[in-house]
Amino acid sequence: DKAPVNSSNALNIYFSYDVADKRDREELEKHLVMLKRRGLIVCWHSESIAGGQVAVAESIKHLQESQIILLLISLNFVNSEHYEREINLAFELHKAKKASVIPILLRPIDDWESTPFGDLKLGDLQALPKDKRYVYSHSRPDNVLVTVAQEIRNVVNGFHAK
Repeated sequence: DKAPVNSSNALNIYFSYDVADKRDREELEKHLVMLKRRGLIVCWHSESIAGGQVAVAESIKHLQESQIILLLISLNFVNSEHYEREINLAFELHKAKKASVIPILLRPIDDWESTPFGDLKLGDLQALPKDKRYVYSHSRPDNVLVTVAQEIRNVVNGFHAK
């Protein structure tokens, strides 16, 4: 669903991830389908870039316009070329209370707590799953993605309640 929903109330959700984790992003996005269908969210990710657009500029624009930023945490993401740029901007928006940043722990990386998204000084920053076990370390990752989607829905509902 790359086309915007015809709802001025829809929140923009930005997926920050590495292209190697495309399948994981698609799976999580599928779990958000009811929020999309109800016109509560519009999802954007790097694959939404149309031909002829400047990728970095387009990504930054959408990141800045998003109310919710999902960081799909994996070794691929931490090693990606856009990692620091997107992380730094996401945290600026979070600190300015312009966006909620939600790290989603997909796959193991060593010492993730020492990374910017593991920094508890960001106050209300809550990594998902809440048990801080990676989605794909559980025996039933689909069940964990349902729980992650429910937590994202709670954040969306909180925005809409304001």
